[in-house]
Amino acid sequence: MNYLQNAKFVNVLDPVSAAASAITMDNEIDTKGFDYCTVVFQLGSANGAVTELHLEQSDAGGGSGFSEVGVEGFDFSSGIESDVTNAALPGASDDDNLFVFEVDTRGLKRYLRLEYTSGGSANLSACVAILSRASET
Repeated sequence: MNYLQNAKFVNVLDPVSAAASAITMDNEIDTKGFDYCTVVFQLGSANGAVTELHLEQSDAGGGSGFSEVGVEGFDFSSGIESDVTNAALPGASDDDNLFVFEVDTRGLKRYLRLEYTSGGSANLSACVAILSRASET
């Protein structure tokens, strides 16, 4: 069985050259009907350290009511990753690396979004989410 046939791909952040500021996500991730979400953040050319990278959740879409997920593994800004290693923000030398959030969406609110703040003058970045383990195929 090919499990990716039952997956949905969501473009979260179009490729962007980000100055030192918070980045508005292009799309929220609607997890309705899916039990799992893999969020893949890509940092291309890094000209400075990232100052914030975490997931937020909300019951309603449209950019309202979002708050930090508050679960280990969903915040590179602080805390512990799900594999019990220390979380670390992408640095200025993390060119061409992927940073992945593995999210069991059961028990979370319906909508997820990535909160990302670039610390560099022109950090190239993008993000995609893969929804899987659909309740219906």
